Amino acid sequence: MSSIKYSTLKNLTDKCVVDDCLSLPFLAWVAWNVIPVLIGALLVAYIEPVAAGSGIPQVKCYLNGVKMPRIVRIKTLIVKAVGVTCSVIGGLAVGKEGPMIHSGAVVAAGISQGKTTSFGRDFKIFNYFREDHEKRDFVSAGAAAGVAAAFGAPVGGVLFSLEEGASFWNQSLTWRIFFGSMVSTFTLNVVLSAYHGRPGELTYSGLLNFGKFDNTSYDFIEIPVFLAMGAVGGLLGALFNFLNYKLTVFRLRNLYRSWAKVLEAVVVAGCTAGIGFGMILFLEDCKPLGEDPTRYPLQLFCGDGQYSAIGAIWFQTPESSVRSLFHDPPGSHKLSSVLIFFAFYFFLSCWTYGLAVSSGLFIPSLLTGAAWGRVVGTGMEYYFPDQVS
Repeated sequence: MSSIKYSTLKNLTDKCVVDDCLSLPFLAWVAWNVIPVLIGALLVAYIEPVAAGSGIPQVKCYLNGVKMPRIVRIKTLIVKAVGVTCSVIGGLAVGKEGPMIHSGAVVAAGISQGKTTSFGRDFKIFNYFREDHEKRDFVSAGAAAGVAAAFGAPVGGVLFSLEEGASFWNQSLTWRIFFGSMVSTFTLNVVLSAYHGRPGELTYSGLLNFGKFDNTSYDFIEIPVFLAMGAVGGLLGALFNFLNYKLTVFRLRNLYRSWAKVLEAVVVAGCTAGIGFGMILFLEDCKPLGEDPTRYPLQLFCGDGQYSAIGAIWFQTPESSVRSLFHDPPGSHKLSSVLIFFAFYFFLSCWTYGLAVSSGLFIPSLLTGAAWGRVVGTGMEYYFPDQVS
């Protein structure tokens, strides 16, 4: 769906540059954002509110003995899966990796009980596991399997459940969860290899893939720069938490009705499209074709054989934008363009987190950090051109 969305918008934009009808691609972009987000927000606000967000905090609460109603129901899983798909298609500053952890926990809980409360069906199996501590262990394994599938990291899944999730643990559970995480990663690998037309080629370790880094060497003199980048990143993280806390308090006091939650999600979706279209329209950042691996090069007002570099960032999913910022060759983006994108996306991510939609925060954080790193790298290249290898 995302491919259809961005290819349609690209073709319409290229056509309207010639016909002087750029309002049409803008309205089409707004519609492509608003309609899926409206569907996802309606599902969360009116059918299963517990499916909002990533679900990771709720899973942590459940694993530590806090009763969370409907957190591992199959209805929650369905709303979560459909909702996060709508959020990503709608172009929000969200990711799908966080909800996968919640989804894994729901699947594990459902399998362990051999019944579904949402549909009122009891399959009369797995009666041995119908105890609280057994169900809790299965939820731990499901969350770990979700991490393993999202990031292609079975060990990371085990460590997530061990360090961040459960308070109740034993040695045998470690090996069981590790085995489950390996099976999850292997299964996703097989499915992705078939999806990409290369069945049996087990090189697709997870849904989130940053690609291969050919040159990762660095010099000792660069370490202070990395430290400064980390310090600024920490301050920005504190600012993000502060702003989001204030926004959450405002939502609790003023946007507690279901229709208001849906309306806010629609407004954010429309604003996201407006900000993206405005940046593409008013920022002149033209680069020759062939220097960027984007699938939808947008020419707009650039010359023949050129494309809009900032348009390449917006006309793809956030995961693809992270890969682009990681692997684009030096000189692919103007410093001012990436800096403006970083600032706008930071505040968009802060505004989006907490909406009544299913969403994750991993990818927005990674994309914001990647843009910040690109700003620093481009600035170093500009002020120290002789040091670029």
